[in-house]
Amino acid sequence: MGGDSRRHWTASPVVIVAIPVAIGLMGNLATSTVEIDAWWWVPLTWTLTALLVGAAVVSQFAQSRSPDHGAPESTSTITAPVPTVQESDPIALGVHPAIAPDPALERPELSRRLPTYVQRDHDRLLRHVLDCPERPALVMLVGTSATGKTRSAYEAVANCLPDWTLLHPLHAADLLAALEGGIGPRTVLWLNESQIYFEGDQGESAAAEIRRFLAMASEVVVIGSMWPEYWFAYTRAPRPGTPDPHHQVRALLEIATKLSVRETFTPTELKTARQIAERDPRLATALTTLDNGYGVTQTLAGGPDLMSRWEDAPDPYKRAVVNAAIDARRLGHLSPLSAELLHELSAASLNGPQRAAAPPGWFEDSLEYAREPLRGGISLLTATSRAESLVEGFVLADFIDQQGREARRCSPVSDEMWRALAVHTGDADDLERLGASASSRGRYPQALALWRASLVRGRVSAWSPLWRLLGQMGKSRQAEDVLQQAADRGDVHAQQLLLAMLRRAGRGTEAEQAVRGMAADGDPQAERQLAILLFNSGRKREAEQLLRTAFHRGDQSAARLLLILLQRLGRTNEAVEMRRVLDSRPIVAPRRRTALSNWQLLERDMRAATAFPEAVSRLLHLLRRRHPESIAERLRRRMVSGRFNEARKELARLFGDEPMRGKALQALDDIRAVPEKDPGLGMLLAELLIKDDREAEAEHVLRRLIDLDYQALSALVDLLTKSGRREECVEILQAGIGSHGAKARYLLAQVQRDLGKDEESDRLLRSAAAEGVDAAIQELVRRLLKDGHVAEGVDLVSAASRSGRAGSVRRAAVLFFNAGRTEEALSLLRAAVVSCGNSEALPLLTLMLTRMGRTEEAAAIRRHGLRFDGSTVSDFT
Repeated sequence: MGGDSRRHWTASPVVIVAIPVAIGLMGNLATSTVEIDAWWWVPLTWTLTALLVGAAVVSQFAQSRSPDHGAPESTSTITAPVPTVQESDPIALGVHPAIAPDPALERPELSRRLPTYVQRDHDRLLRHVLDCPERPALVMLVGTSATGKTRSAYEAVANCLPDWTLLHPLHAADLLAALEGGIGPRTVLWLNESQIYFEGDQGESAAAEIRRFLAMASEVVVIGSMWPEYWFAYTRAPRPGTPDPHHQVRALLEIATKLSVRETFTPTELKTARQIAERDPRLATALTTLDNGYGVTQTLAGGPDLMSRWEDAPDPYKRAVVNAAIDARRLGHLSPLSAELLHELSAASLNGPQRAAAPPGWFEDSLEYAREPLRGGISLLTATSRAESLVEGFVLADFIDQQGREARRCSPVSDEMWRALAVHTGDADDLERLGASASSRGRYPQALALWRASLVRGRVSAWSPLWRLLGQMGKSRQAEDVLQQAADRGDVHAQQLLLAMLRRAGRGTEAEQAVRGMAADGDPQAERQLAILLFNSGRKREAEQLLRTAFHRGDQSAARLLLILLQRLGRTNEAVEMRRVLDSRPIVAPRRRTALSNWQLLERDMRAATAFPEAVSRLLHLLRRRHPESIAERLRRRMVSGRFNEARKELARLFGDEPMRGKALQALDDIRAVPEKDPGLGMLLAELLIKDDREAEAEHVLRRLIDLDYQALSALVDLLTKSGRREECVEILQAGIGSHGAKARYLLAQVQRDLGKDEESDRLLRSAAAEGVDAAIQELVRRLLKDGHVAEGVDLVSAASRSGRAGSVRRAAVLFFNAGRTEEALSLLRAAVVSCGNSEALPLLTLMLTRMGRTEEAAAIRRHGLRFDGSTVSDFT
């Protein structure tokens, strides 16, 4: 009752105003009948008293509503409390709901939404990192779709940090707002599908803020996931002289602990899964699909059901809608797909007879087919919106997204499809990515249209590829206009390029006007550039005044430039006085948390990832004493990029000379007994033993590793071949085919050829090439060309192109060209560019044409690109 009265009181502020008014009126009425000489004094007293009482009541009311008393200041600022990890819904965090179990086998004690979790091998490192939360940690799980990345991350934080707050931003803007508002200690920042947060200009800003946040915070865990292709795109450094669109994201990922999540279960994981399957029927169902090529996690997420729904569509129209969504995604449209775009793309993919026979409402019927829920509530396309009762677009199931990219990698993209993408794409980042896809396919007019639209919609960075392509196409005036637009919008790189171009062209007045405009917008660097321009043009007094003004505003860089100017003018006394002023100013060091060194970061990750942490510590201690900090940074970069084999080779090189090699071998002594417990360190031990001329010991270590590590198998074959034991190699490689498949068959083909068994070697080589072993493809192409089987070689390389082996296609085209089969080489490269987006094949194509004396055709391709069918835009037939 009291609570209800209090709520009524606080909800009625009018009563508070009425109280003093009523008291004043009553007092005035009462005293109006009393005769006092100063008659005005009594009503005034009552009125003042009433106002004081009212003020006290209002003050008490305000205190009762203050945040210190546990109530919000106004209902408009009430926000939902941030949940802890154990209060968070795993499905809302991105964990795939499991396939529905057979009702007849349902077990009430099991979760209906998630299957029982199977511990994965990478969980050991993940939980090791999370078990030390006193320092901020950044963890990124990298793997393909439906491999269990999100589930692994959720189980780890739920196990290690259940009572920590979990913050799950929806997009980059939401993440930036959270970071700017401040994130407290004991918080998990959940960035599932991290590319959502790292794309575009806001993604760069978000990455920079996370870096700054991690440098200052403590007791914070940032955990995310992404596909390998995004990891590669973000961590790959750009070519010198080109823009760096992912600088901040790359710098952030370089300090992350990267965990690779395998598509398939290891033998240990499968053993655990089979034990759990005895009490969870969903795992039992997943294990039955292993022979069909699906992993356990993929089946649990409904992957086979989705694939069947797509591949077994009852008519071409239903299949066309899903294909349209796949094509849009693989070309760069990552935001939800509008119905208009899906309709246009679907229609463009139908052939003439299919269009003529299309029934009324074919698109709406096909869209409903793709949206129909399957087991576990999954569907090929899912409607999404930011508002209630409104469908803004459709999202493709990520498993179908990944499988479709592989299956339709080289499906042609017609002019009609490019037009539909340009017209119905509204997101600037999507338009920029689509422009890059068109450019990589030699479709230059389409790329120009997409990049122009992206720039118009606010993606400032789109100016750079647009400007370069316009220059390449000889449209210098349009290129300069684009550069000017970007400079006017404040892009620093564009401003620098514009100024350099104007100076080279001798257009000093225009350069000065441009830099004055930048300086007027408050750019201190532009002010300094203007001073340099003025000084070089002889207007030294004006330059000096500009720098002095900037110095008085606190620009230290302007002061240093002014000091140089005074020295060049010979005004030594003034320069000395300026130096004295600069030296007398105190230096304020920025406050920041003491970060871990590169060596400490490297040791933390390597110790957690290995079964022999003490051996790792001793190895790194040796390196730290012998080599500078840059060694740790280089090793860590290679580990972060997922290239541990290269890091291992680098370690072997660093320990290759005495006395370091002897000390390293001592540190690795414990590994001799069980090298298979840690194949990476086992391989390092074997390599050092070989360098130390202890081949017998190295052979013993390698033999224990050949079933676990292909590099060990290859090293053992090399070791035995050098000692003339080829027959023994055959037995080892035949046994190794079960573990390493096509790669082992390629090695066996090489050994059999050395033994003179050409027919067996050819059979093995064809098998390895058919399964995509690049070295086998190159060797088989050489043999086919030598034997005159050109058509078979073309088919082999075309299949490699369709499977995404871009490097194999380029190397094979060179083999064809050098063998005199120039037209076949050109045809392979044209198809690789237009159909598969192999952008690096385009310069090779123009180089070959130039070598053949067809310079005009090469110039036409560089300027205009290629047509839909791969032919040159100009008539060179």
